[in-house]
Amino acid sequence: LAKSASERPASAREALELIEQGGRTLARFPERLLGWLGRHRRERPNPEARTPVEIEDLHLGFSRRKKVLKGLSLRVQRGERVALLGRNGCGKTTLIRCLTGIYAPDKGSVTLLGSQQADREELNRFVGYIPETPLAYPFLRIGAYLKHLSQLYPEWDSRFALDMLNLFRLDPDDKIGTLSRGSRTMVSVVAALGHKPPVLLFDDPTLGLDAFWVEEFLKTVSSLTAARETTVVFTTHNFDAVDVLADRIGFLDEGLIRKEVPAGDVGRRFRTVMVVLPTDDEPKDLPREFSLLERRNRTLRGVFEVQGRSPSAAFAPLHPASLEESPAPL
Repeated sequence: LAKSASERPASAREALELIEQGGRTLARFPERLLGWLGRHRRERPNPEARTPVEIEDLHLGFSRRKKVLKGLSLRVQRGERVALLGRNGCGKTTLIRCLTGIYAPDKGSVTLLGSQQADREELNRFVGYIPETPLAYPFLRIGAYLKHLSQLYPEWDSRFALDMLNLFRLDPDDKIGTLSRGSRTMVSVVAALGHKPPVLLFDDPTLGLDAFWVEEFLKTVSSLTAARETTVVFTTHNFDAVDVLADRIGFLDEGLIRKEVPAGDVGRRFRTVMVVLPTDDEPKDLPREFSLLERRNRTLRGVFEVQGRSPSAAFAPLHPASLEESPAPL
């Protein structure tokens, strides 16, 4: 790859000879290149990192025109469980794939366990990922799959894995491809948490599950991650998942996290407001805290964020004929 042709091998035969020479080949490399290689050694992940997940100004697009992530930033402290809530197409799956290393961002940085440059194989020892279906061949039996994982992870907890299989009534001799959708998801839970990862990532695995499996999934993941103080980042449009599992919520919209709030503050900070205006005229100067969801003649329906004043005080200048408010559901 030398810029000057005289510094490059003149033929494939000469290139082969250089490769066979092994270490002596390095003598042909310019010193500046060797220095660059030394500066870009892989960093080791730190499972005790105080901020295990850090995302800064993340951009990613799949064409020149469409950018999925548009400068997203997020910091998650150790043991915190963060839900990113959004509709389809808001960038949920793309974000998780950036965190797991499947996608490389166009711009910005992703730091997991204190490292941007960690080797993915080394990093995966400390990160759990819950896909909807286990990352295994369908003909593989559950027991053989988990045995394979136990050889990959030094911290594998065989007793935990066995207890989870018993809890979900899963037979180690069953083939993964014959399981129901809910059972496959629970095998993924066992696989993701069996090696006691300090960080857990997943992208809406409750999608399409029936009510029983959703409840089992949320209850299991919530109790296990709380007991182990696992740092969790997950994306979802399932409001029940947010209520059960999350400590903090980020509202994801068009590739950005628009707002972050503690999960327990949602009912207090956000109110559903129904306003009937005195005339059919287009309202002017709606309160900036009000997000209009629906307009029918004189009736406005939307969500109001409490920012130091109540909805009734904020709408008073419009002289509404009536105003009703209640806690806003997610």
